Amino acid sequence: LKMKEEDRAATIQQLEKDNAATVNELVEKSAELSAAKSILEAKVARLEGSLKEARIVVVEKDGNNAKLRRENGALLNELNKEKADNATTIEQIVKDNAASTGQLEAALKKEKEDAAATIRQIE
Repeated sequence: LKMKEEDRAATIQQLEKDNAATVNELVEKSAELSAAKSILEAKVARLEGSLKEARIVVVEKDGNNAKLRRENGALLNELNKEKADNATTIEQIVKDNAASTGQLEAALKKEKEDAAATIRQIE
């Protein structure tokens, strides 16, 4: 019985040593995990900052794109108006030229007729 108690005491002592070693290992692992967690939290904070900056850049670019689209739209409207004005001007020039050509042809015909009449009188 005494040997059983000694064995039992030795077993308990060995279990306590093993338990203490396991606790020490767990404390070390906990410290390692805590350090790794701190590193990861710092990386996450940096990434969140970068993401925020990227979102700001995207918003700024979207704003710039919208501004450029508005400006391009205004310029396109201006260009279309100018094209329409030019087309109207060209139409008017063509009409004026046709009228002038008609008048010149009529004047030339009249001069030819007058010249022919003058030639007939001279003959």
